[in-house]
Amino acid sequence: MVSVGTLRRDCGNEIIFKMKPKIIRNESGLDRRHLGISLIEVMIALMVLSFGLLTVALMQLHAMQGTSKGRHLTAASMIAREQLEQVGRVPFSALNNKAWGQSEAWMTELGLAQGNVSVVVDQPGGAVQVERVYAVDWKISDVVPQNLDLKNIELSVTWLDENSVNPKSFSLATLVVNNKR
Repeated sequence: MVSVGTLRRDCGNEIIFKMKPKIIRNESGLDRRHLGISLIEVMIALMVLSFGLLTVALMQLHAMQGTSKGRHLTAASMIAREQLEQVGRVPFSALNNKAWGQSEAWMTELGLAQGNVSVVVDQPGGAVQVERVYAVDWKISDVVPQNLDLKNIELSVTWLDENSVNPKSFSLATLVVNNKR
């Protein structure tokens, strides 16, 4: 836009320079302000919009992955908590020391899992689908060899997430005291 200026003297010493806009017209007689937007402006606007939509899509993907990880961690903690609560029903004398991977008779009598626990999801029509399989393992040990009235019980729940090579794990531990002594 080209402007034409004029000088004018007002109020004695002040000089005021006023700009008058000159309107540039194209061949068809339309002024440039009313021509609309150019192709480059449209392309830039679409590029900015596409980056914004891509960012929203990536945020949605991360939110879905976080939800899945949280659901599996919650299921593993519920399995571990439920199994540790059952230990309260076991007499202290039956809690023999055992290493990871060993099994005890009282575990199967109480329905405690040593091995795989499947979490199933109900499907429409009464069908059931296994969502995830969790591996459960126990370890029972004396806290200190001299203290025969205190046992340390550790429980580990392990599972494999989608798109992951390394297994995920959740562990709980508790101390059991012999109150009958």
